[in-house]
Amino acid sequence: MSYQDARNVRREARTLVGRFRGGVLAPVMAVAVRGNEGGFVSQKVTFELDPIAGRMITPIYGELTSVFVPVQAMDAIR
Repeated sequence: MSYQDARNVRREARTLVGRFRGGVLAPVMAVAVRGNEGGFVSQKVTFELDPIAGRMITPIYGELTSVFVPVQAMDAIR
């Protein structure tokens, strides 16, 4: 075991199912990372469109914005 091997892996998952209109902000998750924790945070997001007839003229894209705030701010909101 080296220092590069993951120890104490913490997984958080949330499934948000529903329909969203274009341009709508939808908060997905808030996870507190404490000062004594280290490592990296990875995210996996899947978008799925409703079936449509014909073909699309314009390209389709999704945008995800990650915001990092201090833990104290998250504690104050709760």
